[in-house]
Amino acid sequence: MVSELQVLQAADGELGFIANVTVVGEAIYASGGTYHRSTWLTSKDGRSFQRRNTPPTSGLRGHCVRDSGDIVVVGEYGTVATTGDEGDTWTCHDTPAPACLYRVCEAFGAIWACGDGGVVLRSEDGEQWEQAYRGGGRLLGVFFCQRQLFFIGDQTLRYDGQTFSKVALSQSAPICAVSETPNGGLLAVGDRGQLHRSDDGTSWSALRVGTSADLEDIATLPGGLLVVGASGTLLFSDDGDSWAPLEGVEAREHFWSVAPCDDGVVLGGNRGLMMKLTIEMEEWEDFD
Repeated sequence: MVSELQVLQAADGELGFIANVTVVGEAIYASGGTYHRSTWLTSKDGRSFQRRNTPPTSGLRGHCVRDSGDIVVVGEYGTVATTGDEGDTWTCHDTPAPACLYRVCEAFGAIWACGDGGVVLRSEDGEQWEQAYRGGGRLLGVFFCQRQLFFIGDQTLRYDGQTFSKVALSQSAPICAVSETPNGGLLAVGDRGQLHRSDDGTSWSALRVGTSADLEDIATLPGGLLVVGASGTLLFSDDGDSWAPLEGVEAREHFWSVAPCDDGVVLGGNRGLMMKLTIEMEEWEDFD
């Protein structure tokens, strides 16, 4: 395996951390920022980025690129905003959640968002929002895997399209991301080096990965899995069971987000830093 890490956009003190990255074809979308550094970046060619307008809020977190092409972003003080032109103009929408919303995704014919206070919001059109659940603590992310929604953070919830249920996951700190593995299983990562594995999302077992660094996000690649996190953490596994630092790559940045692209992954860091990790493997398998 040969890997190469390159900077797509250098860190800029006027930009915030990149909480969420999405790749659609050659286009890249990145959102984040706090402390009045709301950040929304787009790239049409996967190489050069444009800083775009942001909704009127002190910070953004996650976003969702809908099948229609419209984009929904969420952020601080219950911010939900939509754009049909990739950020030239935004429309803000009222929500019943006054606190921070961290992540948003589309599943089960609706749009879902979650945030502080354990709140889960639901919308059919991205404009009218209702509270679907509230359970306390922080819900830092929502992920659609194995025809289920997982809401993660200080607690872990599972939604099967009908009911919410708490997941018996023995977490020692917040869980930050969930992803489906190439063989159909599930992985969850979190702060303090947590990595948990499950076959069906109901029962989970902890794996040792040899680090106590905060693990922030996961990418499923055609050939393995990549976990990213604090202090330049880049952990690779070809089966989801055994993990090791990615060979040949030295990094110190805090990687908050990761998304697969055609020949590797795109990474989001602090102060608007965008990087690309190109991964060349001797054998590639297609798990789509």
